[in-house]
Amino acid sequence: MDFPMKKILVVDDNNINRKAVAIPLIKSNYKVKEASSVEEAFNSLNKERFDLIISDLKMPSGKEGIEVLKKAKQVSPSTNVIIISAFGSIDEAVEAMKEGATDFLRKENLREELLIRVEKALEHQELTKENVLLTEQNRTLLETMGKEYGFSNMIGKSQQMLEIFGLIDKLAKDGNSTVLISGESGTGKELVAKAIHFNGPRAIKSFIAINCSTLTTNLLESELFGHEKGAFTDAYKQKPGKLELADRGTLFLDEIGTMPIELQSKLLRVLQEKEFTRVGGTEDIKVDVRIITATNSNLEKDISEGRFREDLFYRLNVFPIFLPPLRERREDIPLLAEHFLSKYNKEKNKNIKIGNKALRLFQQAEWKGNIRELENVIERLVLVADKEMIEADDLIKYNIISTQYNISSHDMDLPLKSILKNLSKEYEKELIQKTLQKNNGNISRAAKELGIARETLHRKIKALNITKQSIF
Repeated sequence: MDFPMKKILVVDDNNINRKAVAIPLIKSNYKVKEASSVEEAFNSLNKERFDLIISDLKMPSGKEGIEVLKKAKQVSPSTNVIIISAFGSIDEAVEAMKEGATDFLRKENLREELLIRVEKALEHQELTKENVLLTEQNRTLLETMGKEYGFSNMIGKSQQMLEIFGLIDKLAKDGNSTVLISGESGTGKELVAKAIHFNGPRAIKSFIAINCSTLTTNLLESELFGHEKGAFTDAYKQKPGKLELADRGTLFLDEIGTMPIELQSKLLRVLQEKEFTRVGGTEDIKVDVRIITATNSNLEKDISEGRFREDLFYRLNVFPIFLPPLRERREDIPLLAEHFLSKYNKEKNKNIKIGNKALRLFQQAEWKGNIRELENVIERLVLVADKEMIEADDLIKYNIISTQYNISSHDMDLPLKSILKNLSKEYEKELIQKTLQKNNGNISRAAKELGIARETLHRKIKALNITKQSIF
């Protein structure tokens, strides 16, 4: 292995011995500096850094190579040092190694072993640097993951979410138990899985996610378990599966309810035996992997209809977590809206604010796409807004509130008279229809809930052309 232009300091009071070390190194394309005393070596170490130091152990000045070694480690801990001795003893070698020497070489072996020892010392230095770099990268990655997937990024003050945070904390510390996360699309199931992984003992290893609904049976089997060369037509080489890649880490299987029944037995074996076989293979492969799954379907119903194995369900459902839809945790909506607003203001270099009335309209929307839909709406709002303060009427202007963001009348706490001026006729009509539906067409009760007079509601029903057919 070549290390061109590596800087080496050679320390020896004897000129002939020093040249015997320096000349072969120069010929091997190393940049060499010589020091004829410990003091001269100290002077050089104070001025510049070296990749390697080669020092004689015994020097007549009374100072020894061990002092050069100590100085080198003081000014540059990553610098490697080789100590050379004419009459090297085991005790001297042990002392040198204790002080941090990379190697100990006797002068009688200098000619045959110098370059070999130098290459090994420099190779050791490169590996040490690489390990330090990887450690720093891992530390940075974990800090980033901790911030991105820590509890501080999971927004909520509702009782449901506080209970979920407590459960996540326990599961993160546990590190092994299988978890089944259920909830509608967009409720943050993968975010919960990542919070469990990145706040636990497996955080330093891989978190690998697969969406079972996006792959055919054959592709999903190959992705999960890997395959051997020649296992099928396009298997030109051996490929490890996600289970292997997630060893000692976490495998997140999203939409587990869509996994084909023929693959469910293979996953069950992984959970029971901690082993599997690649597609086309015969060798059992052991893995230590935490399985976290998620679903937006009713697995109990799937079991009764023969689409999901009951024994697999009980293996996956060791610790269930249910994420409520956003419409069932409305008190969290303003917090989430402000969180996403801050995120996209920073990203798009804006300073958009949402007024209280607009926030309350957000709080009343159905949000069928849950948190994901809310985030998308906030991003679009920040992008299109041409003024800083967004009020309720701006949500109509920017096409943010429309028929796709339905208002839930059962939780309405805004009197209609205070917001109608800011809403489109279409929105007003939909709101009145929903309130009438809830009250089985009773005008008096609907008017009272809407906060308007009975006669006013009659006029609006006629003006908006609301028919009995649209109510019942």
